[in-house]
Amino acid sequence: TTYLGEPELKPDEVAWIQAAVERVWQEKKTAEASWPAETDWDRLATVFSSLEGQGILALHNAGATQSDAMSDAAQMRDEQGGLQSKLSGYIFYHEQDVMRVVEDGELYIGFGVFEGSSLTTMQLVSKVVDALSKAGFNVVAPSNADTRILLKGIDWKKRSPDSTARPF
Repeated sequence: TTYLGEPELKPDEVAWIQAAVERVWQEKKTAEASWPAETDWDRLATVFSSLEGQGILALHNAGATQSDAMSDAAQMRDEQGGLQSKLSGYIFYHEQDVMRVVEDGELYIGFGVFEGSSLTTMQLVSKVVDALSKAGFNVVAPSNADTRILLKGIDWKKRSPDSTARPF
């Protein structure tokens, strides 16, 4: 008997799965060769890295929902020293945002300030919007703290970790 979570695969089933994954992997690697040297994802990663250097925690694919992402941000700040961490705020996108951007080219960026921050929420938003705009993104800035930042026209292409790694 096989129970959910405890699969017992036969060797031919494992071989079939590995062949299917290898086929898809090779298709992706072939597609990547035709991508521009710098993709929208690469530019976004550069902006996120730059903002982290300015004390803004920037999380890629942070959980499945906004609540997950906010919880992840709080946990990461705590792990980095809490109030002594020098982190003023956070930005993120989550799993549902990734599914949306792949489908329609729109990516929402959530944000917030940490307790004890000298930044207001809208000052944080201004810094983030400025950095994204300077990187060439089509940014729709929120008019208040209850609306997320929107990036339009994103062609979501994220490269595989490296050319020799295999997903199995």
